[in-house]
Amino acid sequence: MHYLEGIPIGTIVKMFGNTVKKGSLIRIFHYVAEKFEPIIESLKEEYRQSEVKHADETGWRNDGKSG
Repeated sequence: MHYLEGIPIGTIVKMFGNTVKKGSLIRIFHYVAEKFEPIIESLKEEYRQSEVKHADETGWRNDGKSG
C-alpha cells in the first residue's frame, strides 16, 4: 500500500486500528530490502540492456505533502 499506492505509513497504521506499528512496517521494509539486495545489480543490468524502459514521473507524497 505504501509503495504501490503511495499511502503514508501513518495512514496505513490507522487503517489497521493501531494493531500494526509504524516501526514494524519499517522493519518489514528493511527485511525485504535485505532479501532483494543480492540481485539489485543484476536487475539494474537487465534493465539497462532492455529495449523498452518505463519511467514513472508521478510525484511521490510524504505525509500528504508533494515530494
